[in-house]
Amino acid sequence: MIYLYVGIGRILGSLARFLVSVIPIYSVYPVQTFAINIIASFFLGFITIF
Repeated sequence: MIYLYVGIGRILGSLARFLVSVIPIYSVYPVQTFAINIIASFFLGFITIF
């Protein structure tokens, strides 16, 4: 069952990174990936409370 959760997380994470990468932000650092990782961290923290 844990593999299913990891797979779902990978699918959602890669889809979110792809959708955010469409936003044209030009920077040396991958700002879109950083933003998605921060949002996902807050989301996982929120989920683990319950």
